[in-house]
Amino acid sequence: MSLNYRDFLAEVWRAATTPSLAALVGTLSVAGIILFLCLMLLSPHFIVKYGYHFMEDPKDDYAYLTTEVLKITYNLPKELGVIVVGNSAAKEAIDAKHLAELLSKKIAHTVPVHKLAVGGLFLVEEVCLLDNIQENFQGIIVIQVEPPRLAFDKKALKGGITKHSRLAMYCPAFDKEMQIAGVEPQNWLGNYFLDHYKFFVARLPSVLLNVLRGPRYWDAYGSDDWLVPTQAQWERAVERFARWQENYLDHRADNFGIYSRLIQRLLDKNIKVALLETTINPRTEELLYQTPEKKKMYEQYYTEVSQFAQELGISYWNLSTEVDLKVADFIDHIHVSKPKARRRYTEALASQLVDLLKGMQFKEISENSK
Repeated sequence: MSLNYRDFLAEVWRAATTPSLAALVGTLSVAGIILFLCLMLLSPHFIVKYGYHFMEDPKDDYAYLTTEVLKITYNLPKELGVIVVGNSAAKEAIDAKHLAELLSKKIAHTVPVHKLAVGGLFLVEEVCLLDNIQENFQGIIVIQVEPPRLAFDKKALKGGITKHSRLAMYCPAFDKEMQIAGVEPQNWLGNYFLDHYKFFVARLPSVLLNVLRGPRYWDAYGSDDWLVPTQAQWERAVERFARWQENYLDHRADNFGIYSRLIQRLLDKNIKVALLETTINPRTEELLYQTPEKKKMYEQYYTEVSQFAQELGISYWNLSTEVDLKVADFIDHIHVSKPKARRRYTEALASQLVDLLKGMQFKEISENSK
């Protein structure tokens, strides 16, 4: 007697979809096994090895950041290198591979460059990144600075970033900044998976898919896929950027305080620090600073950042003028998109970094890392 395959498939489907005690026990058992494995296996060291399997796609910035930071923290020897941290403006303007090649050639020593710059990164999240890195890194950390960051209202911290759902790492300095801002930090349970379950649960479908197709790798330039903004989109973007002028005087002290505490911790670890002013489209500047009052506000900002850097004994670089970025080099109000402009900007940054790197002891650090 032959078995009709349609009847067979129908029977399998009926068994799979019909509620039963056996099915319930089986489902709970599988879920329990998965939870047990997550509790036991997931750790920072696991992410160091398999972190790119957790990326949803090449634009999953926060899975990339988590993986890169934990690699520096746990996997790499204490090496001499350069880290650039900031938001999407820094991401689009700097070619990390070209920067590493330039520095290595000029210093006659391999200089790794880590670009930890992604869209929407908050200053307090940078605190989290660098809080992890500082114990296992020597070299120079370049931190982006821009008017909106110094005008940021700490009340906004009570929103989505009060929990570490975007970064799967422990950050005592981040928790401290939350307390200073009047926000109750997360209560840690001591289990890596449970403490960062939002990060992992959100990426579970991608993890299962990546087991089959392999790890995803980060897209270093998001603007390659962007469309040229319409006039209305341009005006809205400039309007959002311009809001810093309304809040700067009220909130600059709080944000200078965050920068100060962050930078001082790095300096205490003998890490050199430099501030890098954001790129800005000349057309944006014309729209923002067309009145004497608005221009005066920007001059005040620039002066105060310069004084702040001088007081801490660190460098402050505004490379846009030196590089002579044009309107055509940008895709919108702040993001460089032309490869040649990106290359020029990277070369200007390399020239500044070389002077700081020349005074550092490569041989000693290389021996210590063996």
